[in-house]
Amino acid sequence: MGSSSSKSSRSSGPSYSTDVVLYDQAAARQARYHSKSDFTSATALKDHLNPGDLIQQKGDTIKEWFYSHWAVYIGNGEIVHVTGVDGSSSKADIIRENMILAFWDKNVRKNNHMDDSFLPRGTREIVQTARRKVGTTWRYNLIFKNCEHFASLCRYGREISLQSFGLSDVKSGNITFKEYLWYHGKALKEKCSTFCSWIKRKVSRFLPAIGIGSYDAIGY
Repeated sequence: MGSSSSKSSRSSGPSYSTDVVLYDQAAARQARYHSKSDFTSATALKDHLNPGDLIQQKGDTIKEWFYSHWAVYIGNGEIVHVTGVDGSSSKADIIRENMILAFWDKNVRKNNHMDDSFLPRGTREIVQTARRKVGTTWRYNLIFKNCEHFASLCRYGREISLQSFGLSDVKSGNITFKEYLWYHGKALKEKCSTFCSWIKRKVSRFLPAIGIGSYDAIGY
């Protein structure tokens, strides 16, 4: 366990160049006015979220090119998410933790990705659902019951996963066959959105060098 001083320094977030900080601040501001933002730092995003928002985290490993981690923001800088997968039993823990510590030096964005398709629950119900799940076990499966299924359950009352193209969601009855057919186009669009947003943050440090301000290069 680290000392209190180390925790304090980590809670402020990692150090980035001025260009990336400007980019992150602009990307985070998108979260106030749109259902999703571009990827940014957890430090920048935290103050622009509302309780009940979903957070998508993208990493740099080969696995994370195909798979994102999802969490539910419950307010006061805290999230609830599925983590600690036990490979031998396919069980995972649902925990509550500080958002910045959980997503230290990670690419994160607000992404209420199904708001245009399903009516979100009320904020109180989303947060209460997430909190009630804390400390329980999630029967984890990468395709059939992943962290996105959990986040979607809290926000929409339905276990759905675009990153797995809804392959299991028809069988489980979480979506209709008509919705399943529509899923493929939606899922592909979402993956392209994720990729483009991830790339934009990666190249943000180079934008001023070609005459484009970081904060002017993003937006809707």
